[in-house]
Amino acid sequence: MADVPIENYRAYGGDRILLPISLRDAGGSLGFVKALIDTGAPNTMLFINVLKRFRRLKPASLSPPQYSNIAGFVFERKTLGKLSINLRDSAGNMVEFKQEVFAAANANEQAGANPFEMIIGLDFLAANKAVINFKEPGKPVLQIEEQKE
Repeated sequence: MADVPIENYRAYGGDRILLPISLRDAGGSLGFVKALIDTGAPNTMLFINVLKRFRRLKPASLSPPQYSNIAGFVFERKTLGKLSINLRDSAGNMVEFKQEVFAAANANEQAGANPFEMIIGLDFLAANKAVINFKEPGKPVLQIEEQKE
């Protein structure tokens, strides 16, 4: 089990949890994003503005079109395929997770400015048996099982 430090911040009338992530695809490193851990979101999604930075990623439309309702906003989902989500654990080691990731096609117009560019949804949290642990004051962590090959 890996303990990954998370960042707790207050916004939208409550606590929010951010996670720094390094993303990779089959072509190599894409870059870094800040992701919101959203236990109410069904899917892991990148906001469309991130795709401008990661020019290699080309979202494919789903047929028929599919939508996700997250925080009261409805997003059209486009698939990006499996990406590697790389997290740094408390010991400084990189831990890699493969995950189907979607693009939230109209997210930026609806949600406005956010301190995050990605949503980690229940699909990722459940698949990796993740637990958000606040037991140690001032040092919250995401406890997550490492994937077996």
